[in-house]
Amino acid sequence: MQAAFNRDYTMILGTTVFLSSLIVFFNLVSDIIAAWLNPRLRHQFQGAAHEHRHTAIR
Repeated sequence: MQAAFNRDYTMILGTTVFLSSLIVFFNLVSDIIAAWLNPRLRHQFQGAAHEHRHTAIR
């Protein structure tokens, strides 16, 4: 909070980028774990990747 009061924009921007990166990282990890634990999600992702490969060749 002191950085905001002192108008330390570099610190505010760095903190925002860091926290946003953490959120994206943990969302990715949670999606991977969910797909690993739930076979229906795993097959859904594999099916989408398989369809994408075949449509790109045509």
